[in-house]
Amino acid sequence: MDQPHQRYGQAGEGALSAALRHASLILLVLLVAAMAYLAGVALTGGAAPFFAAQYLRTQDLAVAAVFALFWIMSGRIDPARLGLDRAVPGPNAAGLRGAALLALIVAAIGAVGVWLVFSGYGMAVDEHWARSDGIVIGTGRGMALIPEAWRDYAAALQPRFARITPDGWWVSEYLPVNAALQYLGGNLASPLLAGWAVLVAADLARRLLPEHPGAPLVCALLMASSAQLLVTAMTPFAMTAHLAFNLTWLWLLLHRDWRAQVAAMPVAFLAIGLHQAVFFPLFAAPFLLETWLSGRRGAAMGQALAIGAAFLFWSAWDTILYALLGAEPVTVSGGGTGTGTGLLFSRFLALLRDFTPASAGLMAINLVRFVTWQNAAVLPLVLVAAAGAWRAGGAWRAMLTGIVLTSGAVMVMLADQGHGWGYRYLHGYIGSACLLATFGWYRLPAAVRDGAAARGVLGAGIVLSLLLLPLRAWQAASFVGPYARADAAIAAMDADVVLIDAPRHVFALELVRNDPLLRNRPKRMATASLTEAQLARICRDFTIARFADADAARFGLDAVENDLPLKRLPQGCGRAGQVGEASSNASIRAALASQS
Repeated sequence: MDQPHQRYGQAGEGALSAALRHASLILLVLLVAAMAYLAGVALTGGAAPFFAAQYLRTQDLAVAAVFALFWIMSGRIDPARLGLDRAVPGPNAAGLRGAALLALIVAAIGAVGVWLVFSGYGMAVDEHWARSDGIVIGTGRGMALIPEAWRDYAAALQPRFARITPDGWWVSEYLPVNAALQYLGGNLASPLLAGWAVLVAADLARRLLPEHPGAPLVCALLMASSAQLLVTAMTPFAMTAHLAFNLTWLWLLLHRDWRAQVAAMPVAFLAIGLHQAVFFPLFAAPFLLETWLSGRRGAAMGQALAIGAAFLFWSAWDTILYALLGAEPVTVSGGGTGTGTGLLFSRFLALLRDFTPASAGLMAINLVRFVTWQNAAVLPLVLVAAAGAWRAGGAWRAMLTGIVLTSGAVMVMLADQGHGWGYRYLHGYIGSACLLATFGWYRLPAAVRDGAAARGVLGAGIVLSLLLLPLRAWQAASFVGPYARADAAIAAMDADVVLIDAPRHVFALELVRNDPLLRNRPKRMATASLTEAQLARICRDFTIARFADADAARFGLDAVENDLPLKRLPQGCGRAGQVGEASSNASIRAALASQS
């Protein structure tokens, strides 16, 4: 087989130094765009999305400065003097065996981190729904029937991303495959999927760069030192499954055997049904185009038809559920109207209407977050790879195109990712980024690549990223910890219903989480979603406790300025043996003491 530089052009001897400089410049441009966006929002009296601004300020700016300093100093100081070149596998390393070991380590870190970092708590409502929908799937139904006594309060019991039918069924607005995986695998589901993703990516490196035995291990090292991959693997977020399914489908697509093509179709079907239907088609489209251009038109058409059919099926998932259960359809959801494919299209149009040029500034924040949660060597090596990847075509060009295509699509449709470790809308492309970085490494001339200086840069990137992992884990634990402690305290309160009413701490709404079968006590309700008449009935029929702004502040939840009013409980609520506002504070103080 031809050497890489014979097929798609070898990088010049100064390519790595240039890439380090360009990476610093790109990061600077992104930071300037991010700061300009935040300044513009402040000057016009608006408010930037809380998580984006908060994470940039408290988590990513310091790491961005470290990355930039590393890239700049690597061009002036030889990291090999510190012996960091020894962290890089040799040219004849047995890459796949080492990659398999790294995959096991990644799975183990993810499994331990579920408890050590997050105490088993998923802060985001997406994480809550992944587990709740799994419980519903375990009943053998696609939706849960709300107990009649609680149906009138359904919107307050599940105030976010819930599909609640007029006749008393509910489930989340998300597709069910990730929830099924979380139900089947429990807290090991995401860690195992992350380990699998590392192993598949390493084997893709072996197949795409067969002349380089060390390529699988280089790729696996880059992935295993990604803070985003590791920390997200500790959560029920669907993004770990997206990454694993993307890489598995690509592995099968690149096989010419008809059995591999048939096997790729159910993988694509499940990938589209993980969480949101749009992500996998965006990943697959560039690979299908390159497959067509390479002359494998039957494979391209077969996969395209399978993906199209799967997309139509999953976009009609809500309609299928209503028909199977005989439930009355929900016709307004997520800013759209209708059901099935019509609902998906109307939601897409609503997202387009919300697009503004300012989304580019928000996307800059997202990209800073994505870059700084990866291995520090990834961006420079991707820059080394870029020109050669485009000329090489095939899978390499598709990887590059996919990252750009999805970045542009989410900037237009939904630039604000909300909560996430790293930038989760590009999580499915961590494999592509690390494969491209591996490609960039092997584009360097052998004399450069095998020299102590270049190996020192890659080794320093690996060591630096590993050293930053405890910081990233601490950042995640510090942010989620107050919510986890508040959640545990609320669960321990002796009341029938806890009213979550903390409008100055808007993300206290994340604490409104109930078992989908409503087996939990106390039930939690969002006070803002209740009418005065409903509040009066609740206060009459149940013992009540309240989680208010003062309680949220004591737990250290994030305060957010807004004009939302604090609802007053009806007169008499909390008397005659019930738990009212004053006694609820005592309950929370006791719960706080039990958590300390």
